[in-house]
Amino acid sequence: MASVVSFSGGVVIIRPEAAIALSKAVLQARDAMAQRGQVIDPKVLNLAIEVSSAAGNPEPPAHVIEETFSYEHITTKEAAKALGCSPRNVRKLAAAGRLPGQQRGTGWLFRREDVEVFKQYRK
Repeated sequence: MASVVSFSGGVVIIRPEAAIALSKAVLQARDAMAQRGQVIDPKVLNLAIEVSSAAGNPEPPAHVIEETFSYEHITTKEAAKALGCSPRNVRKLAAAGRLPGQQRGTGWLFRREDVEVFKQYRK
């Protein structure tokens, strides 16, 4: 049984179970990208939610945030300035897992929110 039922005149009709599977795949891709500091195109995310809804799932999964936004990422140097320490110390904190960050090649990226939380925690 084919997942795509019809494609004509710019309209695609797919079976509900295929629509739900497609939506889940997009949401999983969004989660995987978020772990690497990337964001999925908000139009694609909204389309996945709409497709899921049209297929009979009126509510998106609980972990889906209605409004899509990207976290502001900062460099090691910017994190050091915010924390009042050296970039070397920031790298050590990140390598030890005390400050959440993502290693990108030889550098690190940090979510500004994580740096602010760590700063408050240190006080």
